[in-house]
Amino acid sequence: MGVEKNHDMSSSLRDLSVEEYVPPAYIVEAERHVSNIERLNAACVRETELAMDGLVDEVERMVSGLSSSVSDTDAVEAKQKVEGMVKDTVSRVSKVTKALHSGVAKYGKHVDGDARSVDLAVVQKIFGVTVAPDGTGCLPREVMKELIVEHFYVTRDFECGDCLAEEAGVPNAEEIKKPYLELLRIENELKRHSLEDALAWVAVHEQQLQGGVGRRNRLGFLLHRLSFLDVLEREGRLKAIEYGKRHLREFYFGHATGLCALMGGMLFYGGGSSSMDIDGQRAESHMIKKRYKPVYGDQREAMWEEVVEEFRKQYSRVMGKPLESPLLVSVAAGSAVLPTLLKYAKVAEKTKSAGTFAQTSHELPVELPLPDEFYFHSTFACPVSKESNTPSDPPQMLPLDTV
Repeated sequence: MGVEKNHDMSSSLRDLSVEEYVPPAYIVEAERHVSNIERLNAACVRETELAMDGLVDEVERMVSGLSSSVSDTDAVEAKQKVEGMVKDTVSRVSKVTKALHSGVAKYGKHVDGDARSVDLAVVQKIFGVTVAPDGTGCLPREVMKELIVEHFYVTRDFECGDCLAEEAGVPNAEEIKKPYLELLRIENELKRHSLEDALAWVAVHEQQLQGGVGRRNRLGFLLHRLSFLDVLEREGRLKAIEYGKRHLREFYFGHATGLCALMGGMLFYGGGSSSMDIDGQRAESHMIKKRYKPVYGDQREAMWEEVVEEFRKQYSRVMGKPLESPLLVSVAAGSAVLPTLLKYAKVAEKTKSAGTFAQTSHELPVELPLPDEFYFHSTFACPVSKESNTPSDPPQMLPLDTV
């Protein structure tokens, strides 16, 4: 299934019901450690700010109380007093940071210890998965570095991505980052209601955006529709009609209804971004409201949001880049199905069928239901044998028009 909705993958595990997914104990314990670290970090920030503000106030008060002709004795006493306040502030901050560091250390021990209680040897034996002694999988280390760096770029955390790329030695980090920077730049322009950059990008990638024989791309139509309305508001009907002749007639196949709404709505347009009062009596009719209000009415902001979302989808498709972080999707989906796979692995180990699955099948032995946002490709199952298609056994159309 080609999923077009922009889901937040980080919330997918929370969206699963208890019957579908029950996290293992080590994950629950890890979440408890993380919550504790977040609480300690907030307390550390709060106490540090209070301590530093108090120190600054005391020093300023002391400085303002000293005269220009202060004696050496008074200066020495003031210095000693400031040193004492600094020492007290450092001690106060150290107490809260010590608790934070302790919480982080406990979490690290849990990750290194309890999380590895998962019997990776059993998983490797049953499913044929390559698991190294350090817990890494079969992906090369360089590929893993690029995946993690790209994760930060996909989530718009460019500073962290650059820092990691520099420290990990990812040579093509700039090449990975470039399309995400361009996407962010054009998105920001669209959010500021500027169409020039998006229209220029569509013109460059027109062939890749085609929607099939005789059909123009939807993104181009949405952009030119907004541009048409902008010309109509600023320069009037005649200029808008000229713009439509130059840029909109090619979108007739596939977008005839939208074009009719644009052209017909001009008859009732009276100026302004939400006015349709050229003929008040006729414009009040239900039919006119239903047909033209979405274009000429008070839904213009929704149209801008629609074009931003459509641009994200088409840019990602044309440039071959993911809408969501592949690393985040893999972790979220893997965390959801891991308990079921581990249960199967334990059963297979007890029944002496270890290794059979990995050697004889390319399909999972148990059903692993996941939310729709985790499905990115359509699949076909034979209505008779219930077997799913594979690259070596694709669906075939029979003479009786059955597949």
